[in-house]
Amino acid sequence: MSRVPHPRDWKLSAWLLVGANLTPIYGIFALGWSAGPLLWFYWLESLVIGGFTVLRMALAPASSSPAALKLFLIPFFAVHYGMFCFVHGVFLGLITNRGPEFSSKMFDLTAIMQIPGLAWMLLALVLSHFWSFVAHYLRGGERERATVQMEMVRPYGRVLVMHLTVMLGGAALIFLDAPLVAALGLLSLKTVVDLRAHFRSHAALGAQPDASII
Repeated sequence: MSRVPHPRDWKLSAWLLVGANLTPIYGIFALGWSAGPLLWFYWLESLVIGGFTVLRMALAPASSSPAALKLFLIPFFAVHYGMFCFVHGVFLGLITNRGPEFSSKMFDLTAIMQIPGLAWMLLALVLSHFWSFVAHYLRGGERERATVQMEMVRPYGRVLVMHLTVMLGGAALIFLDAPLVAALGLLSLKTVVDLRAHFRSHAALGAQPDASII
């Protein structure tokens, strides 16, 4: 699927995804977020996606994914994906270190979580991905088609595009002093990229979810 369907055809999982992606609007207008907190919000989403990927791998059917294979591939994915996110985090630390938010440390998860409003916005992301997991994977038929190998590689395409969008757009925002219009532009662009990845990912599995729950 190369485009985002018309909103009248969206299910609940897509609307929750949009809602979670738009929560930083409150941070920008009400909490005075600069580009730095916005970029860290998107980085944390990568960790959420990784967590649900591990869960999908663990629950892949035993008929196609033997336990021994899971015991090897799940730790392998955790290390590989973790390094991927770590490198991205270091890069964000380098470019956001220009501002006052993280002047003392290049990459400090504790400091990131102290950004005003970030915790509840992260909760919105978790709830969005959790609903998508339940509606599409557990109840929508994706689990029956899944293998641990397929689930291991599945998040990379989405996350790579998201990371490139966020890093290039975020670097431009920071070095241009993050004007409000540009920050909202990055938020809109990332939401569209995320939606396209969402629809393409679920369509690729050919599942037929119950419209009443998605």
